[in-house]
Amino acid sequence: HLYPYFKSISLFLLLISIVFNLHANNTSEVVTASTVQQEHVEKTHQTHHTDTSPLFFIIIAIIIGALTRFFLQKSALPFTVALLLIGFGLGALGRINYFDIYEIGSSEIDFSFLDKSIDWATNIDPHLLLYVFLPILIFEAAFAMDVHVFKKTFVNATIMAVPGILVAIILSAVFVVGLTYFQIGLGKWNWTISLLFGAVISATDPVAVVSILKTLGASKKLGTLIEGESLLNDGTAIVIFMVIYSGLTGDAIEGSPIVEFFRVSFGGIAIGLIIGWMLIKWIKKVFNDMFVEISAIIAAAYLTFFIAEHFFSVSGVLALVAFGLIMASYGRTKISPEVQHFLHEFWELAAFIANTLIFLIVGVVIAERTVFSPNDFLVLGLIYIGIFIIRAIVIVIFYPAMKKFGYGITKNDAYVLWFGALRGAIGLALALIIAGSESIDAEIRDQFLFLTAGIVTLTLLINATTIKVLVNYLGLTKLSSSKKLAIQNTNNYIQQSADNNIERLKEDRYLKRANWSVVRDYLPQYDSTTVNSKQHDESISEYRRRILEKEKSSYWHQFKDGLLNDRAYDILTNEINDILDMEGNVSLSKRNDLENALNTSSFLAKVQNYPLIGTFAKAIFFEKLTVNYACAKGFITAQEDNIKLLESMIRAANEKDVKTLNIISEEINANRIEGLTFIRNLGKEYPEIYNAIATKEATRMMLNYEKHTVERLVKKGRITADEASKLTSRIENKMKELRDSPPVFELPNAQDLLAEIKWLENIDHKTFNHISKLFESKVYDAGKVLLSEGKIEDGMFIVVRGSVKVTMKTKLIDFFGPGSTIGEVAALNNTERSATVTTEVPTTILWISSIHLKNLIADYSIVGDKIWEITAIEYTSYLLNQTTAFEDLTQYQLRKKLASGKLLSFEDEASFELLPMQIGALIDGSIIEKSSVVESPILLKKGVQTLSRGSKIYLIDNLS
Repeated sequence: HLYPYFKSISLFLLLISIVFNLHANNTSEVVTASTVQQEHVEKTHQTHHTDTSPLFFIIIAIIIGALTRFFLQKSALPFTVALLLIGFGLGALGRINYFDIYEIGSSEIDFSFLDKSIDWATNIDPHLLLYVFLPILIFEAAFAMDVHVFKKTFVNATIMAVPGILVAIILSAVFVVGLTYFQIGLGKWNWTISLLFGAVISATDPVAVVSILKTLGASKKLGTLIEGESLLNDGTAIVIFMVIYSGLTGDAIEGSPIVEFFRVSFGGIAIGLIIGWMLIKWIKKVFNDMFVEISAIIAAAYLTFFIAEHFFSVSGVLALVAFGLIMASYGRTKISPEVQHFLHEFWELAAFIANTLIFLIVGVVIAERTVFSPNDFLVLGLIYIGIFIIRAIVIVIFYPAMKKFGYGITKNDAYVLWFGALRGAIGLALALIIAGSESIDAEIRDQFLFLTAGIVTLTLLINATTIKVLVNYLGLTKLSSSKKLAIQNTNNYIQQSADNNIERLKEDRYLKRANWSVVRDYLPQYDSTTVNSKQHDESISEYRRRILEKEKSSYWHQFKDGLLNDRAYDILTNEINDILDMEGNVSLSKRNDLENALNTSSFLAKVQNYPLIGTFAKAIFFEKLTVNYACAKGFITAQEDNIKLLESMIRAANEKDVKTLNIISEEINANRIEGLTFIRNLGKEYPEIYNAIATKEATRMMLNYEKHTVERLVKKGRITADEASKLTSRIENKMKELRDSPPVFELPNAQDLLAEIKWLENIDHKTFNHISKLFESKVYDAGKVLLSEGKIEDGMFIVVRGSVKVTMKTKLIDFFGPGSTIGEVAALNNTERSATVTTEVPTTILWISSIHLKNLIADYSIVGDKIWEITAIEYTSYLLNQTTAFEDLTQYQLRKKLASGKLLSFEDEASFELLPMQIGALIDGSIIEKSSVVESPILLKKGVQTLSRGSKIYLIDNLS
């Protein structure tokens, strides 16, 4: 199986050597004119000669990497391990000077250029490894990570990467010192060198293990935990290494090492976040320009590492991790959607090339530079066993805590976490720094490099090649019965579709003579398994997961098409991720209310009374309502996509599964109805927002249509690619203009809102203008308290849009909609509020202070009468609801009957007689009795009663 692979490499190297020889021979033939000319040419050649060995090694390495990936696709040997072995081979050949000048007949074939290239790799500057390859590997790993899963595994990854690695470093140092104590080897090693070795050897490299886990289909949560630990502990290990190394070489840091550790760690994180934030601000202004966006991200990744390490001497690794994560989360929606795919592919290619070079260089360095004695192999074996014993101890110590955080870990996860702790290029790069330090004893340097290289080799050769066996043995790749059932249904659907298509093709006059049995032989065969009742019981969770994945995909496509803004996309996908964490065990309709997705803070609600801040607070509120609308619209569209997917599932399902899918159908429809209800209410209550967003969406859809039309014209050959490029550029410029300057809506002022109040319709224009200046408009989210029972609060409210609920002592009294006045009696009398008023939905109200309200009623008695009339009906309705006489009437019917009543006002103390057929309610003032005073509001008794000055009664002659 491997023969063609090695044959191809050998032939390639031979061809390269012949080309180099021909070039050398041609050069020698040209330089023959004279001795003077020859000397001049040699001098010129020496002056202008450039060493191409590094370039040649890189070219060869990339080709070897491509051939390795091609020939070992079906091999159990991991890609990185194969590269390491090839590096061993090249390094061994270089060590014995195998590549030399050989005579074949009368000709000479010069292979020395290969030796020079291998020698360059052997003596590569370890800092070059860190500065060139780390930005690629660290950023690519962080940027490709599922941020939601990483957040859930972050605590556990941090436990392993900070306290875990500290324990590992100390135990590793104790183990090495123990070997020295028992005179097994390492006689010159002390505690400082042992701690330094512990820092180098404790950093894990997940490249091989994570790629294997992905290939096997193991849990993303476990892979993310392993990769997250590696990203974080690389930073921790390098920081600790540099702190110890500085003291060892005489460049000791000033102050406490602990303080320095936190400075280097958090300083790196801060730099990564700052550069990420600055880059996001820039990229937001770019639109569909992959050259600008990708170039900026590449430069920023290297700049992050360089600035952190070179200028501030903080952790470049942690800076890159922070930079990668902020770009993968907040920055992902700021990158143009059409650039996203190419960006990820670019970084995957860059990581592939970097890994190829690193593992080949590691193999060459190990084979060429390690110096060892027979006893060193014994020490290596003991340390290899020791580091995994130490790893087991660390996991056992922190396992109880790790079970409680995030997703937690199982025992099987812990086994993989233990056995998958490979060591890689980071450790070797740090060991090369030690090997090049003249201030350290030569014997220690040789042993340090050999042991580090040996551990890297053993973990890759043993652990990486056998991890698959362990994962399969633990059953971590075993499909659940519900997933098997879903796969089986999918297979049945594909098979059925293929059979139907064959029958259609048989009718084609050009294909009907085809040998259809041969055609079937070329088609893949799908396994069929027996389905039991347990699988049917579990299938609903798997179906829900697939629906949720489809919904998540729908949000991305809407965002890509410009129909969903970045903030709405983040909100919706975050909610989907949380539901996916529940493994399909909850109903699809169990979501947070759309109204509550973007609640404003209580602070913003309170500062609306202040001129400048109040305007800012209202703008924030309406911006959040806009996002809420976008969320609802995207949510509805996603549910419609879910319905289409569900219909295809139903067509392929059997009778039992159809019942399950019908349950899911009800859940999806419930979501759709909720979204439509929210959209309808918002359109009714805030038409300005509705119209502006609808205009933006219609514009974007038309621009998308025009862009797709241009693409179709190119495919049909009606326009050339150059013509299409110009047209597309014009369309995209308009898309950018729409994104940066969308249609705006003007917030209604108090005068506009007052015009919507029906009981103010008949007031003359001059009076209306004066009144409007006394009111202020305010906006509130659902669930905000306007008035609190038992408190003295200023002002009266008029509900313009939305609705509020009124409660007394936690008992629901009533709901009030547009046109309702709230709190006028307490505002006029400066008394405690008799009820708590809370917004039911996003609500717009008009507020007037108590002082202005009193002046308004004094100056405009007609307005005062209207306010008191509305208040009287509301109070009377509330009082009658406390009795059983009218319990058969609905609230609407009762208010309609009450509208026929009349409001009576008494300026002085007076006697009032309530007749038998009448109903009266004391709205304001009090009843004076012989021994007490009864305060309003209260229903009046039949007969004569004495009223205090300023009392008001709402009287209904006949309510039957």
